[in-house]
Amino acid sequence: LGTSTYLAWGDFSAAANTEVRTLIYFDTSTIPAAATVTAATFSAYMYGAASTAGEGTSATIMQRLLRNWVDLEATWNIYSTGNSWTTAGAGSDGNDRVAATSASMSYDNSSGPANAYVDWTGATLTSDVQNFVDGGYSNYGWLITCNCESRGASVNSFQELHGSLYGDQAKRPKLVVTYT
Repeated sequence: LGTSTYLAWGDFSAAANTEVRTLIYFDTSTIPAAATVTAATFSAYMYGAASTAGEGTSATIMQRLLRNWVDLEATWNIYSTGNSWTTAGAGSDGNDRVAATSASMSYDNSSGPANAYVDWTGATLTSDVQNFVDGGYSNYGWLITCNCESRGASVNSFQELHGSLYGDQAKRPKLVVTYT
């Protein structure tokens, strides 16, 4: 989001344990309020991944955000100018984000899924979108994180996908919603 052409999450510096997370939002206001959402899939083109050899399988998870963050203002410490996350990195369950996973995607850190389309889907993601549409939840989007964070000083693991400003529209993130 913001002015970047890519989104990333994970631990970018094994020596410094530099965690990175991504905030993502999709406008669902064009879905009729009376609609019944039957499926939702977050789909994106993952173009980069790196890992310390032998790290094994990681899971990238999406959690629904509880703060009205502002694009171009949100950082690791604040969700908008003058407003701090309860825990840096939107890390507080029940305050910054919900504890439950909305959707996840697992992969082998040593082999990919770089240069491939990946999908996150599930009943909770579908329920999130339904609640955004019917007003049960405020739509603040999701936080994307990896269980590969903070695995120690010898680990370097991260994933990157093309963002909403990437030149090839077909490789930009999208939320595919099926409804009746």
